[in-house]
Amino acid sequence: MDIEKRIDEIVKGKEVLEIGGLGDFKIYAAEGFVRWRHVRLKEASKRLVGMDIHEEHVNIARENGFNYHVADIEDETLPSRLGQFDVILLLEVIEHLNSVGTALNNIMKLLRFGGMLVVTVPNLFSLNNMSRLVTGRLIEELPDHTCAFLASHFKQLFLRTGLSLEEVDYFTYLDGRSEYTLKSKVIMRVGKLFPMMNTNMLVIGKKREG
Repeated sequence: MDIEKRIDEIVKGKEVLEIGGLGDFKIYAAEGFVRWRHVRLKEASKRLVGMDIHEEHVNIARENGFNYHVADIEDETLPSRLGQFDVILLLEVIEHLNSVGTALNNIMKLLRFGGMLVVTVPNLFSLNNMSRLVTGRLIEELPDHTCAFLASHFKQLFLRTGLSLEEVDYFTYLDGRSEYTLKSKVIMRVGKLFPMMNTNMLVIGKKREG
């Protein structure tokens, strides 16, 4: 699956909130934003709002014409300040949060009925993790991750918060810097044969009516 094309399809003509997205912002800014996803999302969507906890990065984004706000998805006053959206993107963010339940409750208030929540997370069953386990090593995680997820976890979390689980898929994200390494080529080849061994998981939930 081409994750970027899939996201473009979802946001086309919609009012969109992107939560996070500024982690590698300085790299993209230095390159003139040519590889920054937010630029493409702005062109595809009807309206795009971004939010992030990194004030310095948000200020740079705003100075360059992007509608970004300093905000925390775990802040319970947030929904009253931002309004509602058709699509909310939570891409490689949820595994960093302190309180997933608080964040999802806020997201439910920010989503219109029938709106879509798009989540991506590292895949616990990735080829890299499986190879580490069989060689007696721990799975690879970033030090600022607070939790990890299976598809079954999202099914339960969505059920508890009023979302229906619409789609689960797997992909390997290449950022241009790792695209041509031997390791990435092996991962991509194995991922095509065994999708659940890709590096990342995509989960889409829909806000139920009533």
